[in-house]
Amino acid sequence: MAEREVRLMDGGHVVVVDGRPQSHVDLANPTRLAFDYVRRMGDVIDALGDPGAPVRAIHVGGAGMTLPRYLAATRPGSRQTVLEPDEELTALVRRDIPLPPRSGIKVRPVDGRAGLVDLPDGRADLLVLDAYDDGLVPPELLTAPVLAEVARVLAPTGVALLNVVDRAPFPVIRSTVAGLRAVLPHLAAGLEPATRRARRPGNVLLLAGAGPRGGVAGPVEHRPVAVPGAGRWAGLVQLRRGDSRSGRRHGMLARVKTPKSLTRALRSPSALLGAGALAASLALTGCSGSDTEAYCDSLEGAKSDIDALEAGDPGAFSTAFEAFDELADEAPKEVEDDWAVMQDGVQEIEDAFADAGLALDDLSEVMTGNIPEGVDLEKLQELGTTLEELDSEEFNDATEAISEHAEEECGITLGEE
Repeated sequence: MAEREVRLMDGGHVVVVDGRPQSHVDLANPTRLAFDYVRRMGDVIDALGDPGAPVRAIHVGGAGMTLPRYLAATRPGSRQTVLEPDEELTALVRRDIPLPPRSGIKVRPVDGRAGLVDLPDGRADLLVLDAYDDGLVPPELLTAPVLAEVARVLAPTGVALLNVVDRAPFPVIRSTVAGLRAVLPHLAAGLEPATRRARRPGNVLLLAGAGPRGGVAGPVEHRPVAVPGAGRWAGLVQLRRGDSRSGRRHGMLARVKTPKSLTRALRSPSALLGAGALAASLALTGCSGSDTEAYCDSLEGAKSDIDALEAGDPGAFSTAFEAFDELADEAPKEVEDDWAVMQDGVQEIEDAFADAGLALDDLSEVMTGNIPEGVDLEKLQELGTTLEELDSEEFNDATEAISEHAEEECGITLGEE
């Protein structure tokens, strides 16, 4: 028997089921989306069609009905149907955090699969699948027959927005993308860098439609949630069939493959890290035009991680990449072109890790010959080749330019204790 309650937390009401927070609702401000992945979903919804125009929406999964409330506030007049099978949970929500009057939100006590079958063709401009059971999307909601129903109920310019928890090498996402491609050929995805880099599971957003952009009228701009631990979103980008390089800078998931065997490879840290310049340059995962002083402060904080990488410590990858996410956002204009070169190279490395079914935290074990279950022998060997190919003149020139800038502008010498 599931335990359900509504707690007062973080300036709002949090719906908790079996100890897991399911929804955050701010009755005074329904446009406030406190959970970061929900904020990302809100950003996608904001980009649909004309700003503020009402839509016909279907929600598979309701809980506290955060997104239906958001739609009602930001797109008045929207007609919304929520498919939520947990009648006791719905009764609790209606009692403790009631829906606003004349909200246009109707809740049907039915599971997603049965509820979709009963809907007419072309019923929805927007279909949101955000249903969870014990922290995961019920597998039956991601099967080919259910995804076909999703496509059937969408209007010709409608879009489906799915929230799926997964981790590298993304078996659930691979299967879901395959099912969506069969019925909705145009796909896009967004996820946090830490999830893309195989450091932890996370929320992956999938956007699917019959047209190239469905009803998305413009770029999707993420407004990060200003709470501790809120992750950066890697962006919403097009998934193209057969294109392994497109969208590489944005964390696209078109290139995840299934590992097939275990192996021993990459027998020394030097084989993994390549030249010293390459190791030092692993800090360079992006480019922007922020203040040099802030960049230098972040670089100083990341120096020990960079030095550990150049010293050949494979265990430094995970902690270093955590620091590099912040550092990448603060690169000054003087090294923007060099950072662009570095970003492509580093993304090659990250893709190769995920393609081999390897998490960054596994590298120390790999170096001692202890290969984690699920790592692909052939792909792991290709990882070493990928790193060797990155030791190019262009890559090393960019690394040298950034290192010189660090020393001249920040007084920091990379690669030295």
